[in-house]
Amino acid sequence: MAAGRILVGAGIQMHGCLPGRTTTTAESMKRKSMHRTCWLKVNPMLDAFLALSNETEKNILASLAAKESGVKKTISQVENIDFIPLAQNMGLNTTINIKYLTANFIVKYIREGEILNFTKLQGVDAEVIELEVKEGSSILENKLKDLNFPKEGIVGGLIRGDDSMIPRGDFQFQVGDRVLIVTKKEGMKAIEQMFK
Repeated sequence: MAAGRILVGAGIQMHGCLPGRTTTTAESMKRKSMHRTCWLKVNPMLDAFLALSNETEKNILASLAAKESGVKKTISQVENIDFIPLAQNMGLNTTINIKYLTANFIVKYIREGEILNFTKLQGVDAEVIELEVKEGSSILENKLKDLNFPKEGIVGGLIRGDDSMIPRGDFQFQVGDRVLIVTKKEGMKAIEQMFK
């Protein structure tokens, strides 16, 4: 995003956090002005609108108003996890949940660096993990179709250098490949073992 304007709904101090951006917080606007310019008619020239209060419903409504006014990107803090799929179905770009962010960080830490990234998928019993192929990994020995890959997981994508791809059966992994895998919890340990 080039230098632009961002309106932050409420909840955090943003001054100086986004260099090259003009940030306006709802708290800094007069109440009457905020009502007129923020909630009813958000400036469509804004690059992004962040609704970060602790009130899920208000964040969703504020982000919807921003979308209706033509703002390109919205980020909404949604603490009530039941509302996450609803917010996404309503067309909001990004929802964040502090509990999920914390859990993802803890899982990455507990896994002792084997997992590069971890995300729990909302509404389904599955997770997306990112692992790096290291020297000596058992997955280097065979093509993807010949690996005894756990049935609970599927290779969803791969990053090799600057290229991204979806590996097929004849694919051969290389050291340094970053592999995205969708898996159920039960398959995670076996998948991690393959990357050691």
